[in-house]
Amino acid sequence: MSRKLVLLLTVLIVAAGKASGAGTPAAALDFRGQDLLARTSRIMARGAETNNIQRDAWVLPGLTVQVETDARGASVAATQGYIEITYRDATGLTLGPITTR
Repeated sequence: MSRKLVLLLTVLIVAAGKASGAGTPAAALDFRGQDLLARTSRIMARGAETNNIQRDAWVLPGLTVQVETDARGASVAATQGYIEITYRDATGLTLGPITTR
């Protein structure tokens, strides 16, 4: 299963499972130890805005994902139907905790 699919499924499962416990931290995904010289994630969320997607946190409508990374840089771009965030020169990336509002 691809990393993108695992990430998408995890975010959807966490969002659905935590909807009744708003603000409750969820499990983190950890990709540490992998060679992630450049890693791009696609975020598809209705109402998401590029200015709310940053290196250390993705603030989405109803959901916040904290990001821990050693990336030297990150760039965000809006494309048709989704937002892409690319982390450069990273050897580790941890997503979480994930909280709902």
